Amino acid sequence: MLDIPTPDSAGALAARDTLRELNTEPATPLVVKIGEREVALASNAAEALRETLGQLADGHGVRILGLEREVTTQEAADILNLSRPHFVRLLEQGRLPFHMVGTHHRVLLDDVLTYKAQRRARQEEGLQILADEAQKLNLGY
Repeated sequence: MLDIPTPDSAGALAARDTLRELNTEPATPLVVKIGEREVALASNAAEALRETLGQLADGHGVRILGLEREVTTQEAADILNLSRPHFVRLLEQGRLPFHMVGTHHRVLLDDVLTYKAQRRARQEEGLQILADEAQKLNLGY
């Protein structure tokens, strides 16, 4: 796990400038210089760097975790912006896979992020249905 704290305004500007440089030629391989050595980044590493710089440029801190990492119910609840008891109920209802470590639930980060994406898609679908109904009823939205 790597935590990159929220940047100050100068750090955010520097990240934005670097990102602008990287985005000018996204199709070309990304090469970074480390000391006197130049290293070509794999495409997935280059994309991770672009995403990290984008978050920093927007003034956000960044945490980098492996998807296979297990998270606690509190960490998962924080990611989903839910209470821990509500998240545990979701586990017990079979909404996400988990396993027990002693008396504690553990969930793969990848499963939590997949659930989050699915939940977001359902929310957007519901909002679209409401917007379509508002249009049909000529509610002015």
